[in-house]
Amino acid sequence: MTTTRTLQAATLALCLVTADVVGQVLLYVAPNGNDAWSGRRTTPNATRTDGPFATLTHARDAIRALRHGGPIDQAVTVTVRGGQYFVTETLVFTAEDSGSQTCPVTFRAQPGETAVLSGARPVRGWKPYKGAIIVASLADQGVTQFRFRQLFLRGRRQTLARYPNRDPLHPQTGGFLYVDTPSYREKTAFHFDRGEIPLDEWSDTGQAEVNIFPYNCWDHNIIRVRRFDPETREVWLRYPVAGTINEGNRYFVRNVLDALDAPGEWYVDWGTGELYVYPPDGAIADDEVVVPVVENIVALSGTAANPVRHLTIQGFTLAYAEQDAVVLE
Repeated sequence: MTTTRTLQAATLALCLVTADVVGQVLLYVAPNGNDAWSGRRTTPNATRTDGPFATLTHARDAIRALRHGGPIDQAVTVTVRGGQYFVTETLVFTAEDSGSQTCPVTFRAQPGETAVLSGARPVRGWKPYKGAIIVASLADQGVTQFRFRQLFLRGRRQTLARYPNRDPLHPQTGGFLYVDTPSYREKTAFHFDRGEIPLDEWSDTGQAEVNIFPYNCWDHNIIRVRRFDPETREVWLRYPVAGTINEGNRYFVRNVLDALDAPGEWYVDWGTGELYVYPPDGAIADDEVVVPVVENIVALSGTAANPVRHLTIQGFTLAYAEQDAVVLE
């Protein structure tokens, strides 16, 4: 099953182990920090030659460097001051980052402050496109990965351009088409009613996807379209669905620029990085739209033989990712 999920503005408290601590290695991260500093101070010194780190990734790597000099015989605590930290790659912890029962490792937000780990990038430089639709170039802003399917405006997830449009009064049951009859390729193609999909109005369907509930509607698949055939009224999919496609299965088509016709919808051209948005309530300002630049924000990646142990991550707010906020292996 192909799905996308994002945990927005959630608080993470992954307490894998706790222990009574006597003596600690104390490190700090702050929005006004610098990864070239020692990380041993809570604030920059007067000459700005030392102070906290700027990123959690560097704090993790600093702990790894300490271990390369020999075992750490003290607990390690990284305190992260309040502010927003833009995560440009997933913060991965492996068995190498484990503590011990007597010397655990803790990453924590400063008590009483809000430390946000954001897996998104704000978008600026909006220009008029067509009607109420505006456009911005992601490539001009240093974003290099354009194949995302999540976009947020003022903290709310928006709708990837789709046909039929989402029905806000009936979000669970409205805004669907229904399979006319399955094709003889019952896993990878189906027929639609004549004129049901406005192919004559769509100039480019190269990125089109079908969001479908196949079989007995127990599954939910999002699959790229191989091609539309207006003569046979068939939709051909790039990959087979889970189970089979049955008559009456509900679906909609999405990720087509010409289907961008309703407030709250958006579309990004995977080739050029041009991002199109139909604002839901008038003009938007720079930085009000954010797009994900990481699949996941935090990942703990271990094995049965070599797990991540004695590591605590607590008190953070996680916002925006293409897939999941947290992955545990």
